[in-house]
Amino acid sequence: MIPQQPFEPQEETEDKGKKWLTSKDIKRKREQDIVAIPTGYSCLDNAIRGLILGEVTILSGLNGSGKSSWLNSVMLNVIHRGYKVACFSGELTDFNVMKWLTQSAAGKNYVHKIEGSDYAYEVDDKVYDKVADWLSDKFYLFNNNYGNKFEQVISDLEEVANKGIHLIVLDNLMSISINGISGDRNEKQKQFILEVVEFAKKKNVHVVVVCHPRKESGTQTLLRKESIAGSSDLSNAVQNVAIVHRCGEDFCKRASEFFGKEKAEKYMEYSNVVEICKNRSYGVVDFLVGMYYEVETKRFKNYKAEHIVYGWQEEPNVYEQSQDESQSTMPFNPFEDVGCPF
Repeated sequence: MIPQQPFEPQEETEDKGKKWLTSKDIKRKREQDIVAIPTGYSCLDNAIRGLILGEVTILSGLNGSGKSSWLNSVMLNVIHRGYKVACFSGELTDFNVMKWLTQSAAGKNYVHKIEGSDYAYEVDDKVYDKVADWLSDKFYLFNNNYGNKFEQVISDLEEVANKGIHLIVLDNLMSISINGISGDRNEKQKQFILEVVEFAKKKNVHVVVVCHPRKESGTQTLLRKESIAGSSDLSNAVQNVAIVHRCGEDFCKRASEFFGKEKAEKYMEYSNVVEICKNRSYGVVDFLVGMYYEVETKRFKNYKAEHIVYGWQEEPNVYEQSQDESQSTMPFNPFEDVGCPF
């Protein structure tokens, strides 16, 4: 980062407008003028409208909670709806990212179990190539050969944003080097997140930053946004904070202490829960959305029978319907005790 320079107040300019605005100077922005990218998860999108352009979301969760799987599903759902995505993955190699995406995009009918493994699946070459063709001008992955320095990553994000990108995923904060930013660790993280927030506004994109929780977090109590490792400025500076929980006895016990046993037990039928801890636009907090994980495809699903046919196939936008779907998309009050009225 450039060393801090002595402060010089900005002069008022015509292109920036007045420094102090009256109510008549402020242009009204109606709800329908706000652009939000649907995540593909109806209960979540009904509550917060999706991923609003110009905003930043911090996503956290314990190891194995499903953060990366859920993000992959979101990226595919976003692409499926006509938006473009860019991703920095500091933990996975490029071929592993593609393996994961193609497996999720292919669907259960086009994956096969790898012999000798109970949980490993893959697609054949023909399907892989079709998915890759479909993603070719819609998904961009940062080449880790260019390093992980924040200055390099942000510079290249500026470049890729010009390709019409709508969603950017940074997975994760710990894999991005911020040593070039002056100050102690907390100050570095503060400057990092402030620059990401400014970038999202300037480029009118939505940025998701994956942040791990502290090592001791989640061992005794339910993971909260205060559990995110690093400076508190991370969650304070962004518009949204979400946590992915893996449902199990530990989650039920800890969630019961926070939300109450009756509410926590309603989510035990799901494999995972995505919690909105902070949403600045609509004030949605402590909001839980249950989801189903499909082992064969690593997909997160709205309901068990959901089957999305992504655009790589000849008949895109086709869904296998079930009676559960009408329930999963019905209107609801995001401030009710239950995240979605199944």
